[in-house]
Amino acid sequence: MADKSRGDPADSDAEGDGKTFWTSLPGILTGVAGLLTAVVAVAGVFLPKHDSGPASGPVGSTAATQVAQRASGSGDTNSRDSKSSDASNTNSSSAGDTSPRDICADGYVWREAFSGDHVCVTPKTREQAREDDAQASARRSPSGGDFGPDTCIEGYVWREAVSSDHICVTPRTRKQVREDNAQAAARRSD
Repeated sequence: MADKSRGDPADSDAEGDGKTFWTSLPGILTGVAGLLTAVVAVAGVFLPKHDSGPASGPVGSTAATQVAQRASGSGDTNSRDSKSSDASNTNSSSAGDTSPRDICADGYVWREAFSGDHVCVTPKTREQAREDDAQASARRSPSGGDFGPDTCIEGYVWREAVSSDHICVTPRTRKQVREDNAQAAARRSD
């Protein structure tokens, strides 16, 4: 008889009943956990990434830049009370960017429906976009549908601030988004 103390521990049957580790409950659970980990890792690499809104943007995101500007007093981000008309009064995503297309006219702010969304809208509309982003998962069909995991529940449609914007909103909100996109150039300060 072979000396079992020298063999592979995974092949040993400590109880002498002929079972190996991989056929025991702990072995099966270990195997399932390893397989699940591998599937999730592969899915994370190959599945498309979805932007969940401005809160998940990079460290230098628009919202972070605006907060820093307010704290340092270097500029107001297009509020109605702003008396300043210098280049620091922009909704710029980086401190040095003063591109005219990124400056909203008085009374307008960036929509920020997604990272880099610089369409100028009313503050109320921007707040609506933030609320829609926060409700995104609750407005998607949990079982998927014709459009996969982006399928909206009944009564909601894709916002489509850009073609890849699949946040579910009311038809009225999508109509507003289209109107805002059409008016984008007129709402910029030149």
